[in-house]
Amino acid sequence: MDAIIYIVGAVISKCATSIITQFFLKPKKEIIYVKQEVNKNETIDNKRWKEEKIARRPEFEIVKIDKNLVKNNTCDLEVVIEEIDGFEKYGYDGIYVYYPNDVLELSKCISYTYELKNVGKSDISEFMIFINQTRSKCLFSKNKLKHYVENGLLNYAVAVKKKIHIGETIKVKIYLNLSHNFGPFGGYEVFLGFKDIYDIFWQQSFFVSLNNISEPKEISKENYFEKMDTSIAVDCFLQRNNCFW
Repeated sequence: MDAIIYIVGAVISKCATSIITQFFLKPKKEIIYVKQEVNKNETIDNKRWKEEKIARRPEFEIVKIDKNLVKNNTCDLEVVIEEIDGFEKYGYDGIYVYYPNDVLELSKCISYTYELKNVGKSDISEFMIFINQTRSKCLFSKNKLKHYVENGLLNYAVAVKKKIHIGETIKVKIYLNLSHNFGPFGGYEVFLGFKDIYDIFWQQSFFVSLNNISEPKEISKENYFEKMDTSIAVDCFLQRNNCFW
């Protein structure tokens, strides 16, 4: 009788093991396999999406550079790059910035007028120019230069709400003080930021006075709008929030 019970128990145990293997372990392997396939497909889709974005991105090409002293010619955007002379704390959490005494004397400046053409595959819905040397320089709209300087304000980007279709050009004039110390590549590096009609943000950079321009690089929406936010720089000047230049 004990032998029969033992044999029956063994058979039941073997069947149970088979059922567990069949319905639990095997599906787990299949789940892992399916997950791997999904991940692989997502990687392929992401790669394809990135390739599509690059293929249809807008892109600026430098068509012409006009180096001259201050002249009255029509431009879509006129900006002034100026050195920061110093600052002091102002109010509870602000700063007052000092600029060179001759900052408003544009007659002492040299200008570079860039004609930029959209040679990419999509239209541009908005455009701005900005700098990244936020510790030592500022960039102002020519029309608002006096306001920023007299009030000791920072500014690093100037935007234009202008649609630039494929094949169209935009003219940007950049003023530099002749007394400025140019960088190692012969000029200041400035950046062009723009949004395409698919709501994707891009940037290109070039050195003022030079004819080379980088390829478009995608940037996040947050990074794009941070270029116009001076509060981060104020924190850095005041050495707050663990900010490092």
